[in-house]
Formats: sequence, C-alpha cells, structure tokens
Amino acid sequence: MDFGLFYEICVPRPWEPGKEAEVFRQVIDQVRFAEEMGFKYVWLTEHHFLEQFSHCSAPEVMLGALAQVTTTMRLGHGVVLTPPGYNHPVRVAERIATLDCISGGRIELGTGRSSTPTELDGFGIDASVAREMWLEGLQSIVKLLVEEDVGLDGDYVSMPPRTVVPRCVQKPHPPLWMAGTSPATTERAAAAGLGVLFFAHGILPETLAESVDAYRSRIKTATPIGVEVNERLAGFCNALCLEDGRAAREIGGPAAFKYVMHGMELARWPKGVTPPKTYEYTVDSMWRGRERLEGIGPDGMIDTGMVIAGDPDQCHAVCERYAKVGVDQLILHMQTWDTPHDKIMSSIAAFGKHIIPSLGA
Repeated sequence: MDFGLFYEICVPRPWEPGKEAEVFRQVIDQVRFAEEMGFKYVWLTEHHFLEQFSHCSAPEVMLGALAQVTTTMRLGHGVVLTPPGYNHPVRVAERIATLDCISGGRIELGTGRSSTPTELDGFGIDASVAREMWLEGLQSIVKLLVEEDVGLDGDYVSMPPRTVVPRCVQKPHPPLWMAGTSPATTERAAAAGLGVLFFAHGILPETLAESVDAYRSRIKTATPIGVEVNERLAGFCNALCLEDGRAAREIGGPAAFKYVMHGMELARWPKGVTPPKTYEYTVDSMWRGRERLEGIGPDGMIDTGMVIAGDPDQCHAVCERYAKVGVDQLILHMQTWDTPHDKIMSSIAAFGKHIIPSLGA
C-alpha cells in the first residue's frame, strides 16, 4: 500500500497578516520532508470560496512549486473541477502538460464536479447537469492531451481544431482518477477505467470493503475514457501520529472534528432548495454522518478508526485495516484545521519511521 498526503490548505480564522502565506510555505516544507520519509504521493484539491476549510483555489500553482522541491513523489491534482464553467478543457490540458514537463512526468490527474452550492452557484454551474459537464470536460481534456488538431463540439464547450502545447511527458497521458464518495460513483469510475480517490470523511476503513470489491470486479470490463485504464483505489483519512499518543489525540482529534463538521456545513443546500438527484446521496450521507459524529465526538472518531490519531502502534493498527481492505493507496490529511506545523512535521516523521517501512509498497 502506497502512502500519500492530502491538502485542502486549511486556514482557520483569525487571519492575521501573513498567515495565509505562512501556511502555504509550511505546506511546501511538509511535502519536501514527506518525500524524504517515504511518502510516494501528494494530492492537492481545487476549491473556491470555502473560507477556512480550503484556501487551495489554484492547486496547479502549488504543484509547480512542489515539483521543484521533490524528485520522485507523484504530484496529484486531485481534483480538477472539469465542468467547463470552472475550467475550460484547453486550460486544464495546458496546465497538466506544463506540470508534467517541469516535474519530469510525475503528474496524476484527478477530476470531479464539486459538491458544494457555494462553488456551483459561484461559477453559475447548473447542479442538475454538473455530472454531464464533468464527463464532457474530462473527455475533452483527454482528447486534447493525447491527440493533435483537436476540435470540440459538445453540449457545453466548442472550439475549432487546435493543438495544445506543451505536450505531456507521460504517454499516452497521466494516470486518470475520479473523486468518489458513494458506491454509485465508484461504479461509474470503474466502468470508465478511472482510479478512485475516495475522499469521504468520517467513515470506517471496513466500509470501503464493498466498494473495493465492486470496483475490482467492474473495472475488468471497463470502457475507458482514457487510452489506458488506471485500476487503483485510494482511501482517505485524517491523521496525526506522534510519539506521545495522548498529545496526538488531544490535538488531532478536535482538529479533525472541526474540519469535518465545517466541511459538512459547507455541503448544506440553501433553505428551501432541493438538491438535484445526483447530489442526494452526498447530502443525505453528510447529514446522517453529521448527526452520528456529533454524538461520538473527537474521541469516538479516533476510537472507531474514523480518524488516525495516537502513537505509532495505534496509528499502525488503523493503517493496517486499510491495507486489509485492499486499497492501493492511503491518503492522509494531516494539515487539518489548526494543527500546528511542527506537529505535522513530527507526524510525517513518525509515519516514515514506524509505519511506511512495514506497510508501504
């Protein structure tokens, strides 16, 4: 099982002068150190307007910086929002190819549509057809990365024949992934030959077992969107591992709890607005999950394994549960809410010393 880091880039208030800039510099330091400690992946998501929760509105810029302080780590754009209202397919293809060039072919391309009304409405995205927009955007991006003299004539974007430059180092294209929170999404990813980034908060490792099995079975008969199938599935967990297990719980538990609660609040649709059917699972699971998590609190999240927080032995035990489920990669979110930079660095070191050597691929 590979290990990766995940960043929303949380910057909780108050926002003193220079705080955001300091957090961005800390992320670069953390990722540089994580490569030294054996982490093979880093993932940066794209979000907009999500104050405190995610200030990662231009992940492609950060990935360019990270490409210069790492040499082997895979750099995951997870995810790019591919509905054309967010990002024109040409601009995505240009950015991905440029990142692939400057990183020496280390880019991974994850895609999604967003699940928050704040982002959808902010960009004028019709949520009822966001899934169709995502698909057309992704299909267009792949075509632009693989072929030359490409014309687009879809429902949401049109363009006369053009050739995107630069061209990717990786041939035929970087590995393709899809963000997923529901069993149905996992099924769609497998059918399309895409890897799954299972960015679901507040779940147990064992709840992924059914999705993993279904994914492995379905992808054997995939009709891939890309030229190549990416048959990997990544699990996700908030984490903080310290030599002092009590300190890890006292810091990591509340930080993860505040982060998850805030994220679920952002998924709330405006009063009186019924979410489209394609978002019903996300909304329902968020609010059922919120009630459950409010009942058990930070300690309950840790004790059940929803959050990895403790000493190396305790953290190893939860990571082992993900390995037994059969995920190919465990993506750890350590820069959670207000977790201090020095504790994140210590956690990265603890994983590198105690956990990755025994569970890492």
